[in-house]
Amino acid sequence: MFLISDVFKPLWRFGGFTAIIGTYFVSSLLHGLNFQLSGILFSLAFYSYIEHTLRKKIALKLDACVLSKSCPSECHQHLYTHRFVFVKLLNLMFTFIDIYHLSYLGCLIDLHNDQQLSFKESFQRWHHQFYSSHLLAIVMTVIYLFL
Repeated sequence: MFLISDVFKPLWRFGGFTAIIGTYFVSSLLHGLNFQLSGILFSLAFYSYIEHTLRKKIALKLDACVLSKSCPSECHQHLYTHRFVFVKLLNLMFTFIDIYHLSYLGCLIDLHNDQQLSFKESFQRWHHQFYSSHLLAIVMTVIYLFL
């Protein structure tokens, strides 16, 4: 609650991107600037912003209920509501993308090893996965820019 009321909302006047990045930055500071956790938090910040803006643009272009925050069950704002198959498929696609991002980010956390890893060791796991989740986020950004 502290981050929302004391960081996110005051930063919102500078824009959504600034509010999200600032909130995750403060969260990273509160967690002690651990390499793994900071990498995960900043990646989440960018992923959240990218997905939110992409969904917003798709919802506007297709007039469909695909926003980050679900529309009410009886949405009167969009022509294509949750009852349409392509809307369900788009929302399901974003769900699978989110699951992939979270599992990719979670691979940095080693619950069986208590020692602090070096910066290079911390991100070696992402390197072995060719930074695929980050590349997917870049692809989503490019799609957003072309819509």
